[in-house]
Amino acid sequence: NSMENTPTEKEKMVNWLTGAETNTKQGDKTADRLRKIWEENKVLFTVPPSETFGADGEVCPGATLNYAEHIFRRKSADFPALVLPLEENERIEISWQELETQTASFADYLQYCEVKPGDTVAGITDICPEQITALLAVNAVGAGWLQLSPAADKKLWAAALTEYNPQVLIVHETEEKNTNYRKKINKLLSVFSHLRHIIVIPALPAVTAEMIKGGRYWNDTFSMAAPDLHYEPRAFSAPLAIRYEQINRPNLVSQGEALTCRLFDFKKENNPQPGDEISSESICAVPLLTRAVMVLPAAKS
Repeated sequence: NSMENTPTEKEKMVNWLTGAETNTKQGDKTADRLRKIWEENKVLFTVPPSETFGADGEVCPGATLNYAEHIFRRKSADFPALVLPLEENERIEISWQELETQTASFADYLQYCEVKPGDTVAGITDICPEQITALLAVNAVGAGWLQLSPAADKKLWAAALTEYNPQVLIVHETEEKNTNYRKKINKLLSVFSHLRHIIVIPALPAVTAEMIKGGRYWNDTFSMAAPDLHYEPRAFSAPLAIRYEQINRPNLVSQGEALTCRLFDFKKENNPQPGDEISSESICAVPLLTRAVMVLPAAKS
C-alpha cells in the first residue's frame, strides 16, 4: 500500500528544515527553530501548542488555528487581493473586500449544504478566483479542500471521490465546444449519486449550468446580504488542501505546512512587499499571507 510510505507531519517538517536556509541557528533544537519561524510568519493559535511534537509524529498536538483567518488578517484597501489576466492586456481585479464578502457568502452556503468540520469539499477546477474563494470558505467552516484537475482522467476523479466521499462538488466548466469534458463530468455524476450539491463555475464566455446535470451556478450560491465570516478552529496538522494527481497518492498540505514551509519559502524566493504583483499558482493562495497581490494564471476561454 503506497499510503504506508506517506511521511508524518513531523518528518515533513524536519526534512524541510534540513534543506531550508532559515534564519535560525543551526544549533537550535528543531522545536525552537520552528517556533521562531512561526513567530516570524505571525502564526496565531486559537489554542496554543503545549508541545511541538507528539508521540505519533503529529506537529503541535492539541493546538488549533484557522488558515483563512490568517489570510484575511492581512487584508488591505490599498490594493487588490487577486488579479485575473484576460486577453488583450485586460484583467479583472478582485478587491480584498470582495474576496472576503464572497468567501463569507460561500461559507454560509456550505453550511446550508450541511458541510461540517472534518468534511471534504471537492473541486474539479483550474486555479481561478472562484477556486481561491472556495478553498478559503471551505477552510473557514472547518472542512478540507480536494483539488482535481479538469484535465485528469475520470478514473482519477472517481478514485479521489471514493476515497474522500464529498457531498459537494465544484466543477469548472469549459468552453461550449468541449463536449467530451461535459460527458466525462456527467458520467461521473451518474455514478456518484451521493454528490448532493453540484456547483458550476462558468467558463468565459459563460456556458449554461444545465450542461452539467443538476448543476447550480456559482453566483447563485451567494446570499443577498453577506453574513459575517466565522472561522472554525482546526488542528494545526488538519488538511487545508489535497492535490490528487495520482491514485492512492494524495499530496496533502496541512494548515501548519502552509503557514510554515510554504509561506517561508515564498517569502525567501520573492521578498514580497505589500502590493507587489506576483504570479502564482498556489492553490492555498500563499501570496496573500504577505499582502502581495496574487496574479493568477490567465483565464482560459
